[in-house]
Amino acid sequence: MRSVLGPGVVVEAGAEVVDSVVFEDVTIRAGAFVGTAIVDHQVEIERDARIGVETGDRLPAEEDVSLVGRQSRVGRGVVIDSGARLEPGTTA
Repeated sequence: MRSVLGPGVVVEAGAEVVDSVVFEDVTIRAGAFVGTAIVDHQVEIERDARIGVETGDRLPAEEDVSLVGRQSRVGRGVVIDSGARLEPGTTA
């Protein structure tokens, strides 16, 4: 919903992407949530991970936006708070 997905992005059934920009070759596994985030190239978001926040009807503020650097991996069930920044190549 209100998101931009790059080429090669896989969003498995049951995953949700809201108000986000997801660059190419990203995998978002079943049950994961990505909200108000920018996800760089070649990131893997495991099952049931949560990145960012859903802002509902209000416009997101700059401090709401979470950034995930290229070639990072967000593990199963990991929660990345609203406004967090993951450097490229990070494993969380």
